[in-house]
Amino acid sequence: MLEILDTAGQEEFTARRYGHIDNAHCFLLVYSIKCRWSYSEVDEFMNDIIRRKEDTKKYPVVIVGNKTDLEAEREVYRDELETLKSKYNCEGFEITAKDPDQVSMVVERLASLAMNNIVLLPSIIHKLEQGIPLLTAPKKRCLLV
Repeated sequence: MLEILDTAGQEEFTARRYGHIDNAHCFLLVYSIKCRWSYSEVDEFMNDIIRRKEDTKKYPVVIVGNKTDLEAEREVYRDELETLKSKYNCEGFEITAKDPDQVSMVVERLASLAMNNIVLLPSIIHKLEQGIPLLTAPKKRCLLV
């Protein structure tokens, strides 16, 4: 199951941020290229992730600059995304959420990265080894923040 938590910069979220970070398996951090404040929030959120996760390499992060359809209003430039990607050793894209293909590409890439890091429970491994269908096995949840 994939659970997506959209905080959209809501101030009341900050009180629950750590709980969501603790339960997440991967992170999709989105900022608006026409809003410098939203870009700075990505850096703040990444610092929180680093503080809460012992080994951040196990928790994929994709950073997305959104609203490329509003290029004339841009406040955050492509090289700044590259800086974050280098700083946090993660992937990043610039897209417009108005294009469903671009959104799908980003979500699929993050899901692929997350699936590479999921550890199977011993009960699932046993069922796989025995050829038992997994339909009755516990579902692994993935919280995308």
